[in-house]
Amino acid sequence: MATAAEIWRDYVTDGVPSSGSHPPRKVDIRNWGVKLDRVRDRLQSAITYYVSLSGSDTNSGSIGSPFRTVGRAVTEVYNTADIGQVQVTIKIADGTYDEAVRLAGTPPFANVNSNAFPIRIEGNTTDWKAVKIRQGVYAYGGAKAQVYGVSFEPSAAGQWGIYVTGKGSLIQCGKLNFGAMSGGADHLMATDGGSFHVTDTYTINGGALNHYHVTEGSHGRVDAMVVQIETASLNFSGQFAGVASSDLFVIGVSFAGAGLASVTGRTYLAHLNGVIRTGVETRNIFPGNVSGVEQAGGRLEYNSVFSANLGGGSPITITAGGWTLIPFDTLDLERGDDFNVVNYSWTPRGGRIIIKGQVTFDNVPAGDQIGIAIYKNGFEFHATMDVSPGKYKTVAIELDYEESQGASSFQVYVYCEGAGSRSIISTPSWTFFQGQQL
Repeated sequence: MATAAEIWRDYVTDGVPSSGSHPPRKVDIRNWGVKLDRVRDRLQSAITYYVSLSGSDTNSGSIGSPFRTVGRAVTEVYNTADIGQVQVTIKIADGTYDEAVRLAGTPPFANVNSNAFPIRIEGNTTDWKAVKIRQGVYAYGGAKAQVYGVSFEPSAAGQWGIYVTGKGSLIQCGKLNFGAMSGGADHLMATDGGSFHVTDTYTINGGALNHYHVTEGSHGRVDAMVVQIETASLNFSGQFAGVASSDLFVIGVSFAGAGLASVTGRTYLAHLNGVIRTGVETRNIFPGNVSGVEQAGGRLEYNSVFSANLGGGSPITITAGGWTLIPFDTLDLERGDDFNVVNYSWTPRGGRIIIKGQVTFDNVPAGDQIGIAIYKNGFEFHATMDVSPGKYKTVAIELDYEESQGASSFQVYVYCEGAGSRSIISTPSWTFFQGQQL
């Protein structure tokens, strides 16, 4: 394209339209005008663009001349501003904006080394339900932004709240509200190397496929806080927290509110080597009425392990002629908070488990049948039988099993033929119940 000096090279004498034989062509003038339109303003300090339902997308975006849509403000940032080291804030007035806000890559010339979040989208940080973005905020291709003070209440199925995808993409957020989402949509989603980081409290007033969903080499982090579930009977049709080939960090996070007790759905799914970091041994972290599952290498913080015994001391007495539950009420090892010393049962998380039981009988009549069994949910599941030699006799059982749902309870029962009472030696090395989640 011709330069300015070339286009107007014959305009050398004041008051004379042209001093030579090269008058400017209209096409050159138009092209030069387009080039001028593309010159970007280099920002020297932080700037704010304003969005209001009373505005127009033909306005300038100033406080007195706001844009009508958030998307128009985003376009202004990407197409006209040389951000450098400063942050651009898009300030949204109260109201409902039925649009999807899409952030594609880093704005040109933004220095992400010194400006971690070139764009901040900010609604009402006092009453964050007052600013509704119906169709969610999406970050792609390395985009980094802050999102605070908005509510996500979709107008149709398949609309997410926060959706982050692509290596390096990151949304930092807080003071949000999540409404009901359908059509396989999640409240907070990171996939294919993207990340979300929640730094400030928020509320939940609707269900979704997942509340947290982190997949395919991505990262989710929620700082220590209490999340309020305000609406009753919310359902998460996948699970509340789903992690696959990724990690979710929720150390110090807890949930409260009037709707907490009535949340339905599976609490979590950690699979395909996904890891959920909670900082505590219990698995009762997330809301829901169905136990969480760990499979295909997935893990919720600590694996479930225990070793229980009868506490030593005098032998215990059982009644012959049927199966009797052994009261393993003393723990010498437990991790995962999954063993119940009241009903002597272990309820491991989903995944591969190993269960071992051993019982030593004392002076059962010679020739009588004796046995040990692992019961699952109150019914005989796996048993081993033997014959008493008329003196001490140890029977043992081991089960290598894939527990699919993480909701089954296991106990140890023993059997003695005949009638009357029999004795079980309570020494921990002779009689014990152990389990481990692999």
